Amino acid sequence: VQPQRALLRRLLDRQRLGHEVGVYGPADLLDDEDDAVDALVVSAVCSGARVPDALLERVRAARTWSGVLGRTVERLIVVGDRAFWRGESGALAELARSLEAGSDPVPGTAAFQTLFRVLRESGTRVQPGPYLHGYRADLRVATSCGPLLVLLDHARTGAELRRLSTRAELLAEASGEPVACVPEWRCLHEPAVVAGEIAEGAPRAAQ
Repeated sequence: VQPQRALLRRLLDRQRLGHEVGVYGPADLLDDEDDAVDALVVSAVCSGARVPDALLERVRAARTWSGVLGRTVERLIVVGDRAFWRGESGALAELARSLEAGSDPVPGTAAFQTLFRVLRESGTRVQPGPYLHGYRADLRVATSCGPLLVLLDHARTGAELRRLSTRAELLAEASGEPVACVPEWRCLHEPAVVAGEIAEGAPRAAQ
């Protein structure tokens, strides 16, 4: 990490930049939550089997990244070993897996489109595919109880359901907002009922 930081600083010193650019080490980046940044480049150099357990535990924790990613205003760029992070847990793992799957930030399933349309037609304020502190929700809805993050449940196996539950827990921990998991079949068969439950902040099978 230290040689990489030193190299980046030398390269930047040779440039005439119109904006302030900072190069920080892990302690500076993860512990300082004061200043917002327009764009953040995270160089995740961990790779292979020799990563200290203490470091892995820290990067797996949602609270490690919530302050950092929450300060990023416009763009987040992550550079690293995607195969390594895909097998881990936490914000960087979630990003790696979503990129590997080629997922669109705005889901395009029929269930999503139906629920999104019905919510909009009912006058509910809804944001599709928001990223919050490194994690993506399917919807962020303004309800009578405050913001609610929605994940559509299309799990077909127990393993997929466990991954969805873990994703919901990480998203809730990182964002500080409640997360509802809504079965896709309900969005297709009773979208108006589901939209009404969400607008009230209490969809069935929500947690």
